[in-house]
Amino acid sequence: AFPSGGIPEVVVDEKTGFLVDPPTPEALASRIRTLLCERPGKLQETAQAGRVLWQQRFTLERYRRELLDAIVAASGAR
Repeated sequence: AFPSGGIPEVVVDEKTGFLVDPPTPEALASRIRTLLCERPGKLQETAQAGRVLWQQRFTLERYRRELLDAIVAASGAR
């Protein structure tokens, strides 16, 4: 991905995804080519870490749980 907008808040380069700078099609193609041809293990490892992050932070289940916890806390209910 290109490091713009909120993307760098979610994608940590080489850990949960890959950020490409400069944001050009050529740079993106080069990064993809490098990963596919020279670093396929890193590609798989990073994809798994990205999925774990998604499961922790971006599922409907997590959103519902946090929303209900906030409602209960705001209402003073126990």
